[in-house]
Amino acid sequence: INLLAESPPAGGSPWTFAPNKPAATVHPITDGRAPDAVEVAGGGLVARDTTRFNYDAELTVACRLKPLEGDGFVIGKWYGGDSYLLGWNNGRVTFATSFGGNVGGPTASAPLPAGQWRHVAATFDGRTVRLYLDGRLAAQEPVPTAPGQPVPRLARSPLPLGIGNAHATFRLGLAEIRLYDVALKPEDVARLAD
Repeated sequence: INLLAESPPAGGSPWTFAPNKPAATVHPITDGRAPDAVEVAGGGLVARDTTRFNYDAELTVACRLKPLEGDGFVIGKWYGGDSYLLGWNNGRVTFATSFGGNVGGPTASAPLPAGQWRHVAATFDGRTVRLYLDGRLAAQEPVPTAPGQPVPRLARSPLPLGIGNAHATFRLGLAEIRLYDVALKPEDVARLAD
């Protein structure tokens, strides 16, 4: 699903402003590399349909990202329990996961240069969380499981999928936001990044 390009069946935008959060500003930006790009600043947006994005066994999150100012939450469902979010902290892309209260996830070793488009993807296959930059594996971590325990699953939370965060100090360009209910293989991630 390309979340920026699609519209809900009834028309209008698939996104609304996050309740009880500062309002995000969103406007299209013209960029030859990312034709459907928008700039998001401060605040957050949430998907109107909270049930469509409950991918719990496997997941891929991918987008083109252009950090402009501050650190931020790009996209995810984060509420504490079994959650995920793609974001950047101190300029480095991270894919945070929480399974039964064990918070972790891979973080890229090098910061993203401000003002440059990069393709970012993260996959979860039930055993390993992987983070890709421009189609290449940047970091990975095993999902914490105890011997004899079932494979962790991401929550089928009624909370909405969100873009942005509650802090007014970030600004980013976003394009080609895609979610898949499978963990894409490395060659598929590389094709997306081209």
